Order: sequence, then structure tokens, then C-alpha cells
Amino acid sequence: MSIDIEKIPNDSNITIESKGNELIIILPYRKSNGNDIFCNGIYIISSLLMIILILGSVSDMIHSSNISGDKWFWLLLTVLVGFLGVWQLYTIFRKIVDEKIILKPKELFFDSGVSPLYCAEKQDTLMRYSFTTRYQKTFSLQELDSLVLTKTKDNSLYLLTFEKSEKSIFLAYRMRSDEKKWLYRTILKYYSLEGSFQVMKMDESRPRKKKIFILAWIVIFVFFLNMIK
Repeated sequence: MSIDIEKIPNDSNITIESKGNELIIILPYRKSNGNDIFCNGIYIISSLLMIILILGSVSDMIHSSNISGDKWFWLLLTVLVGFLGVWQLYTIFRKIVDEKIILKPKELFFDSGVSPLYCAEKQDTLMRYSFTTRYQKTFSLQELDSLVLTKTKDNSLYLLTFEKSEKSIFLAYRMRSDEKKWLYRTILKYYSLEGSFQVMKMDESRPRKKKIFILAWIVIFVFFLNMIK
């Protein structure tokens, strides 16, 4: 099988490796910029302060001679908040793994890798792609028919996604628009699907996970207000 692909866009960090009839495409995550580093620094400080406050509260409750039912409730909630602080530190310091796509004659393998926490990234307003979970999936030739480019209402961001799947799966989510278009054309060409090029409007409604995340922070804020009182 002869693999003939287009030239990778200029200034791109994408790398390609051929292995027999397979094409391995590595999509490295960009390094954090100054804004991300500053934002992550605030996250680190807030997480450490959160953990210190939690440890102090737990210590006071444990050494208290009389622990009422209300105090047990706040103790449990305090421990949960402490876990949130630890989880936040984990997302900042965990090992980064580049995204990988392997094109095989009869299937496509996708590995989302592990993304850094780009907390100051303005274009990531969709919050549709979770950076907390590493996602791996193999797509059959039939499933490749649902692979499309989707665009936001301002037409500035294109996402490579499987629209017909139970949950929208984004490939090359953090790549530039020209890199996503290149990847899309490369996949279609590899599987002889050039006539299937599609660009679809994306649903930009806020996902349920985002709403739950905001609600959780509101609960935490109310919890700390009660502790101060």
C-alpha cells in the first residue's frame, strides 16, 4: 500500500512515521505560555492553602471532645474538598503524553494522550473536551463515515470529530485550524474517502459536566463562608 500524503503545514510540530502499511501521526501538545504558568501558579497556591485549611479543620474536629452530627457532616465535606485540592495539583504536575493517531488499513486508532492544563487558554471556551481523562478508541472503516470538520459560530475554530458517535470525540482538538484541515484530508486520502469532506456547524451549548463543575465550586464557596462564620 503506497502512502502519499500532503506536506505538513508550516511551523507545525506534527510528526509522521510510517510502519509498513500503517501511518503513525504524533500531535504534540503545545508548551504552556506565560499566562498559563501564572494561572497554574495561582491554582497551586490556592490548592495548597485549601489542603492546609482542610488539615487544620480535620485536626480540630478529631481532637474535639464532643463531635455532633453536624460536625460529622462538615468533616466529610471538608475531606471531599481536600481531595479536590489534591486532584487540582495532580492535573498540573502529571506527566504529559502527546496525542497519537494511527492509520491502519482496516481501522483508525486514536489516543488522546494527556493534555497539560491550559487554564489561561482563551480559545478553549467550548469546554467540550475533557483534559482529565485519557481516551483511547479504535474506529472501524464504517465509523470513519461520520468523521467531519465542525466549526464554531465565529468560524475561527475547526474541530475534527466523529459526530455520529454516542459522545462527540474530538481529534487534534488543540491543533491549529490548518493542522486540523491537513489531518482531515490526510485521513480521507489514506482511506480513499476524499469525496466525504464535510464541514458542519457545531452545537456550542454548555455541556452538563461544565454545569456540574460550576455548581461544585459554588458549594465549596458556601462551605468556606460557613467555616469563616
